[in-house]
Amino acid sequence: MRPRKRRLPMIFQTETAECGLTCLAMVAGYHGMNISVSDLRARSPVSLKGLSMRGLSKIASQIGMNARVVRCEIDDLRIISRPALLHWDLQHLVVLKRATGNKFVIHDPSRGIRVLRRGEVSDHFTGILIELNPTSDFKKAARKRRLSILDLIGSIRRIRPTLLQVLALSILLELLVLIQPLFIRSVVDLAIANRDLALVHAVAGILAFAALLHGFANFTRDYAVLRAGTTLNFQMTQRIFGHALKLPLGFFERRPIGHLIERYRATDYLEDFLISSLPLALIDGLVTVFSLSLVFFLSIPLGFLSVFTLAAYFGVRASRYQATRTREQDLVWSKGEENGYLIETLESIFTTKVNALEENRFGNWSNYYAALIGAQRRFGTVNITQRSAKIALIGLNLAAFILIATSGVFSRAMTIGTLFAILFYNSHFIIRSMTLVERIFEFRLLGVRLDRLEDIVFTETEMGQPHQLPDVAEPLIEAEPTISVEPKPAVEPTVSLKGGITIRNLSFRYSPVDDLVLRDVSCQIERGEFVALVGENGAGKTTLMKLLLGLYVATDGTIFYDEADIRQMELPILRSQIGVVTQSDRLLTGTVAENIALFDPEIDMEQVAECAELACIRRDIEKIPMGYSTRVGNIGSPFSQGQTQKIFLARALYRRPRILIMDEGTANLDATSEDSVLTNLENLPLTKLMIAHRAATIRRATRVLSLHSGGLSDISQTRDFGRRPVDPAVETK
Repeated sequence: MRPRKRRLPMIFQTETAECGLTCLAMVAGYHGMNISVSDLRARSPVSLKGLSMRGLSKIASQIGMNARVVRCEIDDLRIISRPALLHWDLQHLVVLKRATGNKFVIHDPSRGIRVLRRGEVSDHFTGILIELNPTSDFKKAARKRRLSILDLIGSIRRIRPTLLQVLALSILLELLVLIQPLFIRSVVDLAIANRDLALVHAVAGILAFAALLHGFANFTRDYAVLRAGTTLNFQMTQRIFGHALKLPLGFFERRPIGHLIERYRATDYLEDFLISSLPLALIDGLVTVFSLSLVFFLSIPLGFLSVFTLAAYFGVRASRYQATRTREQDLVWSKGEENGYLIETLESIFTTKVNALEENRFGNWSNYYAALIGAQRRFGTVNITQRSAKIALIGLNLAAFILIATSGVFSRAMTIGTLFAILFYNSHFIIRSMTLVERIFEFRLLGVRLDRLEDIVFTETEMGQPHQLPDVAEPLIEAEPTISVEPKPAVEPTVSLKGGITIRNLSFRYSPVDDLVLRDVSCQIERGEFVALVGENGAGKTTLMKLLLGLYVATDGTIFYDEADIRQMELPILRSQIGVVTQSDRLLTGTVAENIALFDPEIDMEQVAECAELACIRRDIEKIPMGYSTRVGNIGSPFSQGQTQKIFLARALYRRPRILIMDEGTANLDATSEDSVLTNLENLPLTKLMIAHRAATIRRATRVLSLHSGGLSDISQTRDFGRRPVDPAVETK
């Protein structure tokens, strides 16, 4: 049995700091273990801090590979065992595939396959190399189940009526095309030879009727494709986006926004493939077989000529498939990079302006856009090569056809009418069979788009649900092309919190190879308490807040709300009863009232005004012309930073939460406003946990907790913060 030809796959990283895992997956794939990056990530998640050499070696040993870190010169790269990992630009890893002469082939998880010269490699290579070799524990394995079309659309039954309708209309269209040569043959061989004008009129009438029927059927089919395609695209995107909103916060923190947007856009291609390309591919297959049968029936030599032409084109496409796939991956990645940088620049336009960074940002964007143009050219070059080969083969087929067919006419083996018919069927066969070949390779390239979506779909949601997507029940055919969905009200709490919080032996680290951020933290916060959480920058205060909200999952220990374990609670219901103010809050596009009411479909304006009063922002809102109807967004707003933070506080209070958590929630307020806001908060019957640095804020707390070196301690009794006792009336409410 011949050994499997080894091939180094090109895999792109999906997270900003997982180049090490991606390179490991590529080398493992080369040796026969087709493990995905998501599988490696599930074994050993990587935090935003990245992965050390020791951490990478540890993960490699888990899949049966030995990692050896060595220092070498650039000339040694030609004699080492490959593929190997190269330390790149002091912060990145790439895979060295081949080094011959002055050329080095690199698989860069952030840029694709690159062919570099020695000088270019010298500019990036730090001299550190990682050799990865299989051990006795290494096991070759096929890749686990990949994302399929059915995972996105739910069931083929939902698009079966559309597919059948398109299929039936396409068959009708093809029949109308295929019968035309037979009528032309009868006109040439019979009507013209016998001067039968009646036959000419009859054939002309039939062809005219067929043309009208062809136009009507074509319109009906294309309209069905348009209507069903837009609806299917809406439903697929809706299911994917609905699933994405339930993913953990860390999923979005570790992925560039530009690449996430490109993943969603993959549904546009899938829609076209399902509703248009797939039915037409079936038609192309039937037409190819039927046309070839007619060619063979009329002339066996011409039939073999057609088969040879098709085989040659299939060989061209097959030989360029891997290059096409690689170039398309590179193109998709480049689009994500350019798109992300553009979005970042627009979102940070204030920072860009005040720091005079326009030229810097423009230059960097130009580099990203130049890389995108380069990727488009490389992808286009592959397509041009294939199209040119197609044109050449069609021309050569025609030349050979004329030679063989005219010889048949001269030898009286066929009539001129038959020649015209065979010419049509041969041309039809060549065109449709080549289109079929293109659709076959299109289907194979579908994996590139599905791989992009796989990262979203196969990631478990916050509540530990599997990758199954939410279902959408609307039928495809009956749905209108213009679709709107009414926003749903906020979740109604089925379990009402009282305000008590118990943290029990809580530990947390961002990844198995990182140090603990929180270590065996325990504390009890009673209902109605006003607790200040202090600590130096990076001590873990915000991390603890995210654990309390279920945004992160504890490594050890747990959190109880009253008597309920957070691991057993539905997180949306929990969060709907907790008000949160952070420094990373943003105004969403809408009115001030909508922002305060969290876009509740049935806004309680009295509650909005009351919350604005508690946050000391009501007067500022009502004195502007549009009042609560003033439009705001994530960039433009008529409010100052301090006023905006007050709106965030009003928003946190709108749902009448049982617990209020503030991460520097008054940091942008002046002293007078902060004092008024804190006074209002003290009188509210809810538990307050405030991450703070200001002494004036800390003195308001009834208890002060300090985070230091991963541990939590109560320092209320060791320092004088001007503590105030808990109001008994608050405790009993």
